[in-house]
Amino acid sequence: MQTIRVLRYSIINSFQDFSSMFTIKAYLTGWLLRVLAQVTFFALIGSLLGSEEKTHFLIVGNVVAVGAMVCHSVSASTVWERWSGTLPLLFSAPSRPLIVLMGRSFNWVPDAMFSATGAFLIVGTIFGLPMPLPEVLWVFPLLLVTIVTTYGVGLFLGSISIRAPESRNFISRIATTVTMAIAGVNVPVDFFPSAVQSAAYSLPATHGLLAIRAVLAGSTPSTVMGHLIATVLTGAGWYLVAIASFRLFEATSRRTGSLEFG
Repeated sequence: MQTIRVLRYSIINSFQDFSSMFTIKAYLTGWLLRVLAQVTFFALIGSLLGSEEKTHFLIVGNVVAVGAMVCHSVSASTVWERWSGTLPLLFSAPSRPLIVLMGRSFNWVPDAMFSATGAFLIVGTIFGLPMPLPEVLWVFPLLLVTIVTTYGVGLFLGSISIRAPESRNFISRIATTVTMAIAGVNVPVDFFPSAVQSAAYSLPATHGLLAIRAVLAGSTPSTVMGHLIATVLTGAGWYLVAIASFRLFEATSRRTGSLEFG
């Protein structure tokens, strides 16, 4: 119960941070427009190629990429805890600092979901993306699973950036670029050599995107379920790696006394 309580307050704190960054008007007219412009840019590439199929392929891929991009922001927000000088206090508290660090960036999950959903519905409608009912309704829970599992990747990035705060934005940008390059966002995964494919299939976004494409293509439930299971399993792996990395950081910091108040 104590762990749940600490996690709950950490999540509340993350939303307080988010509300200090955006008003509703600024979010809709600033951030959301930026997301729509990004997905539209890639959709226009498909249009210039003269292929409706490629246009729709790029829209769906970049919708998922937007969700992953927002989740990678954990790399930056984890560092805020260090900059605010609270890490030494967290390390001396009865509860594990890992619980706080896992909750303090949770605001990016609903942000990613809203951004990706908005891009899917608005840009998809503009460019005539087929949305057959009721199949299209499955896109949204699959998108949510993809985002929640990708949050595990973001936590791992945060566990790295907290060691080197100046690299926080560089780490998140590299992660987003790699995802957009190899995860089947703009070109199919099987386009790449086997080594690159193996790296791509280690990302939950790759499997989640395959599940969403399978739903929109009218594939069998077993095919979709296979991709969904792979999404959950790879996401769980990233959560475990992130937890191990945070614990190593905690143990090293306690041993060396390397934490500071600012």
